[in-house]
Amino acid sequence: TDYKTFCEVKCGELVDFGDDDLIPGLLVIPFDKKLFGNKKWAYQKAADMHYDYVESEIGALVGRELTSGMKLSQTTRLKQLYQDAGILDAKGRVINIQDWDNPDKIKWPIYEEIRDMIWATRNQKTNIIPNSSDRALYEATSKIAPGMPYDRYVNSRKRIQPEKDLVVFDLSGLPHNLSNAYCIYLMEYINLAYLPKDPDQPAKRTYVFWDEIHDLME
Repeated sequence: TDYKTFCEVKCGELVDFGDDDLIPGLLVIPFDKKLFGNKKWAYQKAADMHYDYVESEIGALVGRELTSGMKLSQTTRLKQLYQDAGILDAKGRVINIQDWDNPDKIKWPIYEEIRDMIWATRNQKTNIIPNSSDRALYEATSKIAPGMPYDRYVNSRKRIQPEKDLVVFDLSGLPHNLSNAYCIYLMEYINLAYLPKDPDQPAKRTYVFWDEIHDLME
């Protein structure tokens, strides 16, 4: 509770990832509209990095690194979902960045949609997914399925959007593997503070304090 007291005393913002109304979806590309402004290259950099982060996040969630085939299966579907949502074009270029924070115009994909795309390839008679990598990814992510333990967390369309300079992220209420996945997601988000190297903006110092990070490094 010390960090909560510190946050309260310093008039900071506490973001509890155990709260269904606050936890961001793993497929929502982290971005900071106040920081990025209309710099399209910043959104592009965030989008390009996101694929690698998602691979690590899902690997942490399932408890093992994804194989190259599983990564390809995931990335191919993820790219299609971003195109269908009007987030990327066919060449992987960011589009409609002015609407990324508008849920009425941009519907961010959820991981269950990747699983649905894989399930659609199954043999209609045997219900067996023919591609072994597709099948392995589908089975490994079974806890994300509707009604399963990780569903209400991972299948969120929300994004991180703190309003204060001091922010405390609380992951203590999450299951172990899910906590590890969101630690990686936070690394992705925090990296945005160092991403837009705009020479016209004054330098802003950012401090990052990570409690018990050894759990993630095991």
